[in-house]
Amino acid sequence: MLVHIQPIFCVMARLAQTCLLSVCLIAAARAEDAQAAIQRTFVTGWIAAINSTASNSKDPARVQRFLHPQVQACINGASREFFDYVLERETRYAPIGKYSITKIAPMSEAPPEFLPGDSFVYPVKPVYELNLDIGSTVLIRYLAPANGSWYEVYPCPNAKGIVFMHEQMAKGAEQQLRAQKLFSELRDPLRAELITLLKQSRRIEAVNRYQQSTGEQDMAIAMAVMKLLLPPEK
Repeated sequence: MLVHIQPIFCVMARLAQTCLLSVCLIAAARAEDAQAAIQRTFVTGWIAAINSTASNSKDPARVQRFLHPQVQACINGASREFFDYVLERETRYAPIGKYSITKIAPMSEAPPEFLPGDSFVYPVKPVYELNLDIGSTVLIRYLAPANGSWYEVYPCPNAKGIVFMHEQMAKGAEQQLRAQKLFSELRDPLRAELITLLKQSRRIEAVNRYQQSTGEQDMAIAMAVMKLLLPPEK
């Protein structure tokens, strides 16, 4: 009896292995299809829209259309100021010349919470992460599909989020004023040393050197001073 059962088990095992292999191949094919679709429906057009703002910064609609439809649906009177800020930051690196895609991959976990979770909520879950190396920095974008295309996903602010945004904007304005004052007070030889580090793409080292020399404890302000000293190349 065992002589007959054992081959059946072997056949079942081989069948299971075949099915598992088929599932893996299908998943790999779908991932490859998603990567190609992201490049075709998002990356190329998004970069073209970003670059168009270099000559026409008054037209954010070109960039906004690459936001996921469910994100666009939450843009209203109360939240528009937040999304105006988002779109302005989207175009800060324009024009983008040469770039390389260093990562297009499914997300295994939720995106990092750069904003308070009780104040900003994703209207749709991002499922892919895109990394673009543009030379001076690496841009990280979170994406989700809709109607056969891929779009960028941002969290939408609720009432608490709007209050938080206004507080952060006021804080940012204060930091910028302080950074401008500190920048005007910067003198050689420290100034020349920092410029040398910045020209060598050693921005973090320059920030640390500035903080050590001046006693400035706020890294955000130190970073702002470095941007005034030698703005990142676009």
